[in-house]
Amino acid sequence: MVDELLDTVVPGGIWLAAGLVIGSALGRRLRPVAKAALKVGMDVADRVQEVGAEAAERAQDLMAEVRQEREQARAAPARESHARRRASGTGSEG
Repeated sequence: MVDELLDTVVPGGIWLAAGLVIGSALGRRLRPVAKAALKVGMDVADRVQEVGAEAAERAQDLMAEVRQEREQARAAPARESHARRRASGTGSEG
């Protein structure tokens, strides 16, 4: 999910293209500068991906928790209704 989003925003090939453009434009003398810039960009992209993955995991955990609470809330009235029927003797007991 995060990989797809990141590839949509910053496609993986962009780093290669940027390196080629910068390397061609700047020549041999500034090649170390171009490489350093690319490394920083790639490090930033990696960190963004990590943060995004952690956020997605937390969101999934939260959604699972909410789903469980909803299911429990929906089941509670049914349990109460069943208990009332048993108490009044109108429940169907096998």
